[in-house]
Amino acid sequence: MSPTNKWALVTGASAGIGKEIATVFAHNRYNIVLVARRREKLESVAEELSAIGVKTHIIVEDLSDPSAPERIFTNTQENHIPISCLVNNAGFGFHEQFHTAPWEHRASELNVMIHALTHLCYLYLPSMKEQQFGRIINLSSTAAFLPPSPGNLYSAIKSYVALFSQSLHMEVSEHNIHVCALCPGFTYSEFHDSMNTRDAISKSMPKIAWMEADEVAQQGYDAVMKGTSVYINGNVNRTLKTVLKYTPEVIKPYISKLNLFGELH
Repeated sequence: MSPTNKWALVTGASAGIGKEIATVFAHNRYNIVLVARRREKLESVAEELSAIGVKTHIIVEDLSDPSAPERIFTNTQENHIPISCLVNNAGFGFHEQFHTAPWEHRASELNVMIHALTHLCYLYLPSMKEQQFGRIINLSSTAAFLPPSPGNLYSAIKSYVALFSQSLHMEVSEHNIHVCALCPGFTYSEFHDSMNTRDAISKSMPKIAWMEADEVAQQGYDAVMKGTSVYINGNVNRTLKTVLKYTPEVIKPYISKLNLFGELH
């Protein structure tokens, strides 16, 4: 693969969907800025991507720190790395009730999945506008369209991501900047391992409901390049959204209490 000066920045790039999205961009001749908390994991991913024939740059940051986006932006500026594609993938969930959980858990969720995502878009959009080219993938979830689990911030956060991405896409699309809310459902990745929910959810949900992370990543890349502002991965998830759209509101609270869907991506 010949050298290129196209750069994509991916948060949460050390594993799962983030790693796979970084790989898809690399196969499409993008150099990759890898952002996550675990240096060893990032170095391993960087080695794999270098074998494809692209350059990599590692930034170790914890996006639960509100000042992290500014440091990431400054790092790329100081290293003369022009970011034309941004993937806000970092995310997690706590399997606990809102009012009994430590506030630090809730603050981390909000900082990583709302503040950092929004701030990074804000920081990198001016240069994309100047280039008259930009692609942004914001990881939402099928959970954005489902009845929320009791006391759970996750669905509310992912609803914000979906709506914000649509709004931003409308604002900047005239500058050849596409913003896509990528909405996977159950995905084989570290996400459920981090909450110790993989076994329980695997037993309750059929295999047809699950997707591989590399498949989700490729679909996300294709969607943002085409200018799709919201993309729901998988026929099962798209069908589920349609069914719930026509489900009477009076029934949805009962569905929520059943917690049939657990935590999605």
